[in-house]
Amino acid sequence: MNTSLKMIEALRGGTIAACICVPLATPLAGAQTTNWISQFGTPQTEFGTKLAADGAGGVFAATNSGPPVFGFTDVLLARFDELGQPLWTQTIGTPARDEVLAASSDGAGGFLLSGSTAGDLSGPSVGEVDAWVGRFDASGNSIWLTQLGSTSFDSCQAVASDGAGGAFACGSTNGDLGGPNLPSVAAWLAHFDATGNLTWIRQFNSGSPDSATGLVQDGTGGVYACGITSGDLFGFGGGDPDAWLARFGAAGNTLWGLQWGSGEPESATSVALNGVDGVFVAGNTAGFLGGSNMGSTDVWVTRISATGNQTWIEQFGTSMSDQFAAAASDLGGGVYLLGTTTGQLGSSTPGGVDSWVARYDDEGDRSWIRQFGTPGTDRAAGLAVAQPGQLFLGGSTSSDLGGPNAGGEDLWVASFDSLLSDSYCSSPANSSGAPAAFTASGSSAIPFNRLDFRCESLPQFAFGHFLCSTVQGFVPNPGGSQGNLCLGGAIGRFVGPGQIQNSGSGGVITLTVDLAALPQPLGSVPALPGETWNFQAWFRDANPNTTSNFSNGVAVTFY
Repeated sequence: MNTSLKMIEALRGGTIAACICVPLATPLAGAQTTNWISQFGTPQTEFGTKLAADGAGGVFAATNSGPPVFGFTDVLLARFDELGQPLWTQTIGTPARDEVLAASSDGAGGFLLSGSTAGDLSGPSVGEVDAWVGRFDASGNSIWLTQLGSTSFDSCQAVASDGAGGAFACGSTNGDLGGPNLPSVAAWLAHFDATGNLTWIRQFNSGSPDSATGLVQDGTGGVYACGITSGDLFGFGGGDPDAWLARFGAAGNTLWGLQWGSGEPESATSVALNGVDGVFVAGNTAGFLGGSNMGSTDVWVTRISATGNQTWIEQFGTSMSDQFAAAASDLGGGVYLLGTTTGQLGSSTPGGVDSWVARYDDEGDRSWIRQFGTPGTDRAAGLAVAQPGQLFLGGSTSSDLGGPNAGGEDLWVASFDSLLSDSYCSSPANSSGAPAAFTASGSSAIPFNRLDFRCESLPQFAFGHFLCSTVQGFVPNPGGSQGNLCLGGAIGRFVGPGQIQNSGSGGVITLTVDLAALPQPLGSVPALPGETWNFQAWFRDANPNTTSNFSNGVAVTFY
């Protein structure tokens, strides 16, 4: 490791308060659940937390902190396991100001970071502030760290793996970093190989301030990048500044570029693959970009195809200030968005500054939005998706979001997930006059073993139980039943002690399922990652003659 990359145990000397991991029993709402939340910090202020999934159920976190170790601002690194317990904590920095601005997984169990430094983080400083990009292993050790800069101000605001041990990175410069600079801030895009060597760098500007703020690998060796421009970078400007998105080839050649705006200031902060054909881009607007402006600053999200066609754009906000922080693919065709609000975006407003998280599908419809926090200041800054249905959120808090506050604002990291489920196969109206409505809630993560069933709109005081199978089917009125059997193959019945229930006066039966013991005809079996199980409720009915009936089916995919 380069001696100028000064790494120490951050817990050494008592510089960082002990991490508090709090498993939350109260979900943020509905099927979206907080599994745990961890908080730690120094007596100084932590800010700008960035996250990267570790590929093993946990998460890497990087945040900026005050001067407990090296200098004016240092970078704190940490890793949390799947239960939110800290595995290690380290610090990197120089006697000058060092900041982390982006993080991403390296695809091999480690992570990538990028930011800015006013010191000699990995070699002599070139200008006022230099950019840096680094790759780290699962223990937080530097694999390579590259510092680059002009004689002026440079920063690296996004980094993404190239799939071969190297990285794409982008940012802004006031100098001649990748070419001659016009008299303004310019955007730049670069590639580093598996040893951290700069293989190419491109600088582009409009003559007015430009910056590149987000990027993602396109899956074919190239990259999408987004940012803001105050000029005509990829088209005629609509305001000051505008948002832009461009696609670049493996050598940094521009394939196409788009620019759009409302006439009021826009930002494009983050870009994420949609998993089908193209990307989602999101940011903030003070104007009417994808709908009516609700307040001082709204959030927008758009979908753009791989060939550069914008298919939809949506805008949302409150009458207060709503800030966008990060976007990430949900790995299922949709996108997660993260940000901060001083208004009420979700169902509650815990404090003055809250965090929020939302999901949009591929058609531009919002699936849900959740707001959370404390009576203090709770900022959101980092977002990482581990696998479909599981995501990590991160930020800073001035209060006790996941444990006692150590001073100023502390780092917080949360594990958040939802049940990957679909309802299928309709249920006819029963003797209650309505179809039986079967729903599942909890988590698709097998280690959390949290799956709950509820079937309502049943006849009063009717006996019922639940069924399961790995195979879907459709058998109308089996054995004279009033309903449809939605399962096939080997069908198991939840008929153990306490599992056969009476619906009572409310017409409801419920069950908490043990994922290690799903019933099958030859005995119970555990749910395994990658499996999809199908569930249904059976119940007695009289419609008009006494017989049986079935609810709708629900398919749940586990990981």
